[in-house]
Amino acid sequence: MESNFDSKVEISPSGMFLLMPNNLPSQGNRSCQFRPFGVLEPLCAKAARRDIAKALPLICEIASVKYKLKELDKEYNKLKKSLVLVT
Repeated sequence: MESNFDSKVEISPSGMFLLMPNNLPSQGNRSCQFRPFGVLEPLCAKAARRDIAKALPLICEIASVKYKLKELDKEYNKLKKSLVLVT
């Protein structure tokens, strides 16, 4: 199973991290791929390539959740300070 790494991470105005396909024209089978072992690539290297392709969407989701939590924390602290000023 070959993985396609022609993707990029974009950040929306709302702070969401999105995995977007790269719009550069592909060169068919001659696309630039890092293959240090050539044809004799070990199975563990193939598995690592496949696993990183699966992990990228999860990484984007985690980054989005972390960003949202930071925004909520800022809002919470702002409201907490305003509450202290009122009392």
